[in-house]
Amino acid sequence: MSMYGNQWWRRLWRAAISTLALLISLLVTVNGSVYAAEKPTEEQQRQADALDQAAEEFYQHVTSQDLVKALESIQKVLQHFKALSYEGLTQVEGIHALAECVMDARLELTKASPSMEALEESSARLRLAADSLAHSKGALWQQYYKILTDDLEKIGQASLGGSGEKVASAVRSFKLHYERIRPAAVIVREPSEISMVDAWVSRLEAVSEQFEKGSSDEMTGIAEQGTGVIAALFGKAKETTVMLPIKGYSNPWIWTLFIGGGIGIALAYTAYRKYDAEKRIRPI
Repeated sequence: MSMYGNQWWRRLWRAAISTLALLISLLVTVNGSVYAAEKPTEEQQRQADALDQAAEEFYQHVTSQDLVKALESIQKVLQHFKALSYEGLTQVEGIHALAECVMDARLELTKASPSMEALEESSARLRLAADSLAHSKGALWQQYYKILTDDLEKIGQASLGGSGEKVASAVRSFKLHYERIRPAAVIVREPSEISMVDAWVSRLEAVSEQFEKGSSDEMTGIAEQGTGVIAALFGKAKETTVMLPIKGYSNPWIWTLFIGGGIGIALAYTAYRKYDAEKRIRPI
């Protein structure tokens, strides 16, 4: 076999082993575990705090609609982001999530006619993400647990009332809040945990779009399941959350296979990115 062929098979084997390890950890570990990052050095903590401070200033300037100072602040954020050494602080996915927050906020701010609503939302995501990187405990995004569980309760109540409009509104509110804290969660959670939550959110959206009066058991079941999923994400669950078929759906196992397949694909992709990152990613 050629040298190229050997390298290809080694790459495939390592990706398969990584995927298997992730699948095993998903099955036997408790949801809500935090990425076991190394304790940051004094210099890393100083840099992370500086990034966090710049992100907070940017958020404050945006909410007060002072776009001139906001532009100055986002430049500081970008400088601190580039200067920070991320080795041991978060995984590749966390770096990418934070980078997307910085780029999205900068892009929204520099538009010819920026939308204040979109700008405020992007600044909030950046604020929470930077805070998550700087604080391994007591991060701001953790305060959203009550907000998300309240959203789930509203979804359940709306479905019992049979109002498709109220269900759609409650689902939009939940997704808005989840998307706001998602980058912060990616920074400290394992990729497999984020993939599980993402899959459940996609499931929630799909069912809510088809919601009709009289199918409240289906929506209520998903909302109840979501309570466990969100509790796990925030480290509140004591036992592993299991994706069970939804009560009231004519073909419940289709959803189970859909979610399982989605998680499997996400895990395989994560394994590939981890392998690929070993060759390309260097400490910043």
